[in-house]
Amino acid sequence: MLKAPKIEKKERKSSIITQADAQQIARRIKKLTDIDIFHKTRKQEYVYVRSVFNHTLSKVFSWGLSRIAQLYKKNGYKNYDHATVWHSLNMFDLYIQYEPTLMDLYEKIGMHTKNKNALRVLIHNKLKGLSPEQLESINTLADTFYKENEI
Repeated sequence: MLKAPKIEKKERKSSIITQADAQQIARRIKKLTDIDIFHKTRKQEYVYVRSVFNHTLSKVFSWGLSRIAQLYKKNGYKNYDHATVWHSLNMFDLYIQYEPTLMDLYEKIGMHTKNKNALRVLIHNKLKGLSPEQLESINTLADTFYKENEI
């Protein structure tokens, strides 16, 4: 009798921070903005700041949608699910377009964590808003850097 091949489970990305660390980031956001991201409201400034928080957890620290939603639920925001997180992540680029101070907040949070990936994600997000001419200038600068440092 033939046996079905054993299917190996896909390895899950390990996250870099714990829930306690995420709580610390939320407290830092409250200190910087006076906004409690776990307060249940749909006011625009709360939605924007939650998007920054969610983007930080997802892109910098490799947290999944459900894990982020669980953090909200543990902090009293019962109707925050993975789809809400997904929507928040998808809207991040639009929010920073209309509210440039969000990028400053994102930078303060990411750089405060001293995570290597934080700087990479921050630069990537900054590049999204540049014109083709500005991107060409940065490309020329990067080429010069690589040549000078023989990378």
